[in-house]
Amino acid sequence: MPAKDRYHDSVKSALVKDGWTIDAEQITFITANRQVVIDIQASRQEEEIILVEAKGFERSPIEQLAIAIGKLQIYRFVLQELQSNIKIWLAVPETAYQGILTEKIGLKMRQQNTIDMVVFSPEREEIIQWMPYETS
Repeated sequence: MPAKDRYHDSVKSALVKDGWTIDAEQITFITANRQVVIDIQASRQEEEIILVEAKGFERSPIEQLAIAIGKLQIYRFVLQELQSNIKIWLAVPETAYQGILTEKIGLKMRQQNTIDMVVFSPEREEIIQWMPYETS
């Protein structure tokens, strides 16, 4: 199993406070003899299921952005191969959102890669904002 992101438990707690049930952690999906591990699967009201990938963006913001985008693209491919319609969200701490993710490069990458984000406070372990990608 890959190591959990530093903010994994904060995201998990924030989701629970926001009314989600944590169904599983470090969920493995397999396709074409390859496996990927996504951080969290959560559900609400038995019909709504989401996957959440937690990223802290603590080191080089550009490198972390590239890694996050690459992972999300791979996860989407695997989910499509498995014919799953589960939506995947990128969970980021407020500091990352206020940093690279609101700069021109972060906004453009989010647009080009249709990234749904959830911004959380690691200190309060609360969701600050759900930011579904909107095509407009």
